[in-house]
Amino acid sequence: MQDLQELYPHLMFSKHWTIDPLLAYQLGQCQALVSSLKSMPLLPDEYARMLSITLRKGAHSTTAIEGNTLTQEDIDDIYDRKMELPESKAYLKIEVDNILNAFNKIKNNAVDGDERALSKELIQEFHRDVAANLGEFIDAIPGRFRTDNRTVGKYRPPNHEHVDLLIGNLCEWLVKEFHYPKYTYWYECIIQAIAAHVYFEWIHPFGDGNGRTGRLIEFYILVRAGLPVIASTLLSNFYNATRSEYYRQFDVARQEKDLTKFLRYAVGGLRDGLESIYTDALGSVKRITWQHLIYEKFRDIPASSAAVSKRRQRLALTLKLGKDYSLDELAVANIILMKAYRDTVRTLARDVNELIKMKLIVENKDKTYRTNHELLLFTRLPEAKAT
Repeated sequence: MQDLQELYPHLMFSKHWTIDPLLAYQLGQCQALVSSLKSMPLLPDEYARMLSITLRKGAHSTTAIEGNTLTQEDIDDIYDRKMELPESKAYLKIEVDNILNAFNKIKNNAVDGDERALSKELIQEFHRDVAANLGEFIDAIPGRFRTDNRTVGKYRPPNHEHVDLLIGNLCEWLVKEFHYPKYTYWYECIIQAIAAHVYFEWIHPFGDGNGRTGRLIEFYILVRAGLPVIASTLLSNFYNATRSEYYRQFDVARQEKDLTKFLRYAVGGLRDGLESIYTDALGSVKRITWQHLIYEKFRDIPASSAAVSKRRQRLALTLKLGKDYSLDELAVANIILMKAYRDTVRTLARDVNELIKMKLIVENKDKTYRTNHELLLFTRLPEAKAT
């Protein structure tokens, strides 16, 4: 048999990338953001909200890039409002269901301590998860490597009789190259996940469903390595958002037989996604801390003023952080308070003035109002220099 290296020179199964200064900087940013996310306290309900958004968006991204026409809004309608699809489009929901079920299975297995190295059997299991219940809507036998030759655009993947051996070589190399389960450096799990995805797509072992399976492999490696699950679909999201560049980078890596540019592209997207997740999580922490401060401010109010204090506290709790409100907008910000403010206009003015005195809100130059959380939560210097 002709040497596989000669037949497929891009499938070298050896390190063919460079951690150059730009890539090292990107990986350092990812590490800092992941560390911050792991140490950030989140209430269970808030984490559940973020996890639901993450998994749905990831399922949408990894199916949309393969042609699924459901929008993110459609998916939310399906799962939140039980929207029914016509029978002719039911398979689109099955595709999304399959990815969501696979994500959750991987997540739950990771919680139970499942740390299996990637293997041929595990890859076939992932493909069965991707292809479940799709029948004629997937051009492959679930979990079985293809028995014919295919083309993907202008690319011709390896001959089908070489697939089994190439997948075995890939799995062996991933363990050897990255010393799994003892990574030498933190960032190796990210490099491993991306490299596994790229090599898997080049081998293209199944007749259909390779893209979804490859991104599931990526998700598995990241979750297994301890990346927060709320951040583990970010690469799929980025690939979908930059779809043409995603395919171009695949071709560049294959032609140059070097993954450096693909890694810079993917890790840059991961970093941006982590920044977005971090901002969302930090926003949750800020809201909770701000609410706690409001309760503290009203804690020692005399009982004789309880009704008035409760009204003012409710108004303060209603306001969104960083949003400017006109006086008219404040009057309708909370549906429970609308009647009190409508009946007596001066009541709102008094409440606003009291919240300003308590330093919970500030008045802007244009006569609008906003929460004073930036000063109270983040300013550590004294208001006036001591003399």
